[in-house]
Amino acid sequence: MLWRRRFRQLVIFLTAAAAAVAAAPCVRCSVTLFGPPPAISNNKGGGSWRSQKPTRLADSDDPVQILPNYQCYNGSNKYGWEHYGAYVSSKRAIAIEVDEWDSATLASRILEFALTDVMGYNVALLDYPGGTMSGDLLAKGEKVDVAMELWVSDAGIWYEKHVREERSVIDLGGIGYTGRIGLYVPTWITDARPELALDFWRFLHNAEALSLFPQAVTTALEMDSAGNYICDAVPNGCQQGVYLPTFFSENSSFVQIWYSWAEYSPYVYERTIEGLKLNATIQYLGNVERDYVDRALKDGTPVIFYSWKPSTFVASRNVSRIMFPDDKDSGFLKFSRDKQNNLLTVDIPSEVLFKASSANFQREYPEATTLVSNININDEDINSMLRQVEVNGAEHAEAACNWFLANEQIWKGWIPSPPKTYTTCPAGTGLYQMEGLSVCLNCEAGFYNYKENTTEGCNICPDQAICPGGAVVNVKSGIWRSAIVNTTVPDFYPCPYDSCCPSGNCTVDHICEEGFAGILCAQCADPEHYLWNQKCHSCEKPGTSLYLMIGGSLLATIGVVFIPRKEVPTIELLFFYFQVINLILGASLEEILGSKGLHTFLEVASLNADGLVFDCPAPLKGVQRQMFRFFLPAIFFFHLGLLYFVLLLVRVFVTQANEKIANLLPGHMRQQSLEVLLFRASKTIFTFTLMPFIEASLALLDCRHIEQTSVLFYVPTEVCFSNEHVGPGAFAILVLFLFLGVAPLSMSIVLFRLWREKKIDVDEDCDSNEQAVLPQLHKSLYENFRGDYFFMEPIFIWEKGLVVMIFSFFGNQAEMSQTIAFIVLFSALCLARVYIQPFNEVIEAYLNREICLGWLIVLVIRYAMSQTKVVLAPLVAIVMFLPAALHVGRWINFKALDYTHFPVSQEEDLEPNAEEANDRFAECQFLKGSTASVPTIILASGELAVVSDSQMDFSPRRDLSRKLSRAPSKLKARRSIERLNVRDDSN
Repeated sequence: MLWRRRFRQLVIFLTAAAAAVAAAPCVRCSVTLFGPPPAISNNKGGGSWRSQKPTRLADSDDPVQILPNYQCYNGSNKYGWEHYGAYVSSKRAIAIEVDEWDSATLASRILEFALTDVMGYNVALLDYPGGTMSGDLLAKGEKVDVAMELWVSDAGIWYEKHVREERSVIDLGGIGYTGRIGLYVPTWITDARPELALDFWRFLHNAEALSLFPQAVTTALEMDSAGNYICDAVPNGCQQGVYLPTFFSENSSFVQIWYSWAEYSPYVYERTIEGLKLNATIQYLGNVERDYVDRALKDGTPVIFYSWKPSTFVASRNVSRIMFPDDKDSGFLKFSRDKQNNLLTVDIPSEVLFKASSANFQREYPEATTLVSNININDEDINSMLRQVEVNGAEHAEAACNWFLANEQIWKGWIPSPPKTYTTCPAGTGLYQMEGLSVCLNCEAGFYNYKENTTEGCNICPDQAICPGGAVVNVKSGIWRSAIVNTTVPDFYPCPYDSCCPSGNCTVDHICEEGFAGILCAQCADPEHYLWNQKCHSCEKPGTSLYLMIGGSLLATIGVVFIPRKEVPTIELLFFYFQVINLILGASLEEILGSKGLHTFLEVASLNADGLVFDCPAPLKGVQRQMFRFFLPAIFFFHLGLLYFVLLLVRVFVTQANEKIANLLPGHMRQQSLEVLLFRASKTIFTFTLMPFIEASLALLDCRHIEQTSVLFYVPTEVCFSNEHVGPGAFAILVLFLFLGVAPLSMSIVLFRLWREKKIDVDEDCDSNEQAVLPQLHKSLYENFRGDYFFMEPIFIWEKGLVVMIFSFFGNQAEMSQTIAFIVLFSALCLARVYIQPFNEVIEAYLNREICLGWLIVLVIRYAMSQTKVVLAPLVAIVMFLPAALHVGRWINFKALDYTHFPVSQEEDLEPNAEEANDRFAECQFLKGSTASVPTIILASGELAVVSDSQMDFSPRRDLSRKLSRAPSKLKARRSIERLNVRDDSN
């Protein structure tokens, strides 16, 4: 009866769902379609069709058919809802998705009766194909409110997205009965030949058993209305209406399996035949499969056919499902990853059918949501209704109504209590005003309530948390909270390490990553292990990392001594740049960059010993491990002192080697005394260890209130300024006082005295080992800067300290507050660098501007990544190294033009002063103790001539003005002639 109405509905079905079914059709669609309701006089059930259409249905341009409502229950007991007519009628109609297969239709009708006949709601029944398209319909919350029978195999496409990630669809639990597809045989044949075990898959290897069934390709091929095969050219599947396995042979016995459409349970039995080497083929019959099977059952012909339960066909016929091997090793899951190519050797599992609603429905209809969640129909009940439809010819509404009237003792337990005026609400709910009633509504996704007997609505979920609804508050990645439940607002704390909730959605009792424990997950779960570089290590002896740090820092110290004086500002600026980049990227450094190598590079630039080690460098815990952060920056000064002591011994006791050693040194080092050389190196080391020292000190003083106790952030087991902390804390304060107070103030006092006594000498070319040591030491404090900016060294020290302290202060603030503060900071620094260029050399002037722009860009990219979740790691890496790359390119270009160290001046002309240049050159030669004749320098006709006692020659450097014209437009030379490094080439 139901199949005869199929073609009438086919046009509607294709219009509403063709696209979705073509993409991933469900296994049950289009078996039973809906016709018009019968006349009331022919009613076989206990109710009647309603004459009116549902009211207040949301406007929709969807061509879906709206099914008539059916009035079933007329009992006087409405379980308290008889007094709430005004309350429920004020709401719009509840839209129920009625999927186009029998069991789903019956479940939808039962929900209709409970909502309309008992609780008094208006209901709209919407005829949808169901299957894979249900998730999107529910997620929008505009067309469909509830779906009563959803299959996991269909929901796999959308469940993760809509239910778990977006929380736009609410899983309301199982419907009660289960679903399963399968291959079936008539039960009479299994009873007649029990020795063949015809309900077990191995009979498909038995020649005697195979001979009982129709042989392969003996049934006439079915064609569609256009004369085409039911299916064709399906990769690894149907070809010209049949499926033949790769091992098929016409000389062997192969049975045929009758199948409806290849799109139903795609590849399940094609891959099973291949996987288990079954002597079977598949013949696709389309809509007439059921007619073929019915004729065979009536004629007593053994057949193998495809179907599923619950369905009217299986429920009303005496058939048995063929069992396949149990799935012990997730075989079906492995098959599902690539159904077209993976073999299947296990049975398809039973599916727990479930109900779901839109999130909007849960919020608007809390009592109706409770009803849907409570509905539970067992297999026996659904099969009894299916048999009524098939055997008795009842409409779905009639069969459902008969069950509803006969089973009030079951469904009355589903009916929720009607809303009442509450004064307080329990945890997990909030108090709201609705249509004149004070009602308790469950907190939906994005809200929570811990408080018992609350008189307020649900709280908005904190930024650090994920709230699936009710009283559940999970934490995000990098966040920790106590297991002690606060009855009002939970306390959240950022973690110092990546050990807090790495999955990003953790319950309160499973926050710490495996291997970690304690407050802020800052301890190793194993007390015998030690925390280094965010990993727990065993530590029987000092690891390789310690020796690598000592050796690497020694080589780096020697390298600093050999750096040419004029390249020192570049090195200092680049270290400053990368250290600030490390602060900007913060704890998510490796995740943002997507590279462990870049992460290690920035940790090296920041001299962060804890971020560099790959094993346990020392068996230290707690405050002692925090003190280890001072080790790497401090050891540079130790190496420098050791180097000075060794060279001093060589100079005193091995005097004959002094000259040989001096000849091996680069030219820029021969003219400097040992003390001056090492003092300049110590100043350089001071500049790039300054920020690591300040970071280590502030980390040792970072006290935060966690669970009403002030503890160290990086060692949360230690109470601030306890007996164990007071000594290291005092040491950290002393370091800050020395590095941000004594050192820069001492420099400022010295520089002020030099300026007052007019001893600031900005000339670069007159260094001599014959000069007194003290003036050279003084000069090292300002030699990198232009004369008007001799005071910049202490300014840069305070600038670095300010940057570190701002990052430390805003480190525990909200991300938006952090970003705003950092943008303001770097914008101010960039503006200062645009208008003030203190450096003596032009390429440092450019680099000084570019590094600040780099900070701003990386900061903006980091914020964009955190908001959009888009990975921009390559862009961050490019921007990170762009200032250094531009500087190298500019350095090479300037070197080729021979004014690598061309000075910057904002006041003076480009016109050189020949007389001043001659005077200074002569003075420098005198200071250097030159015995050669002082050459004469003449500037004439735009050419620089160098004249010695023996000859006069035009310098091969040619036209000075041409060189200067290539420089940037703002370049102005203070003493251009001196910077050309004129020498008497004839000597």
